[in-house]
Amino acid sequence: MSRTEARASFPETRETEMTVCIGSNFPDADERIHAAIAFIREQTPWRDFASTRVFHSCGSIYGNALLRLRSRLSVEDFERLSKAYEKACGRTAEAKSRGEICIDIDLVTADGQILRDDYYAPYFAEGLRLLDEVESRAGMEQPTGDSRF
Repeated sequence: MSRTEARASFPETRETEMTVCIGSNFPDADERIHAAIAFIREQTPWRDFASTRVFHSCGSIYGNALLRLRSRLSVEDFERLSKAYEKACGRTAEAKSRGEICIDIDLVTADGQILRDDYYAPYFAEGLRLLDEVESRAGMEQPTGDSRF
């Protein structure tokens, strides 16, 4: 089989540009958010990955971080992966009803399409500004040996 034939036997996988908001209101929110970012970096096939520092809007105890990546995962697969991670970290409907958010991972935009109302929230606007600063300072990361592509 020639290289062209071999290449043709694997379908092209489309990349999706995703903007993700990760949050927690636990006392160790920073550590929980950093662990979620690390999980996504490790478990998601990605390219061009950038994330903000953890920030607390208007003095809130609720910590957030935004990340942007290009991934070959579908929106549905990313959602499945992130919700499984939340559950593994102990997130339950009962705790959420009490306002206890150990970790929250939300896919807010995919390929420029707004998927969640978080996009219009002040904390998300603050996160986008921070993300733009990160990307303009360092540029989005290029694929490296630890990239999953």
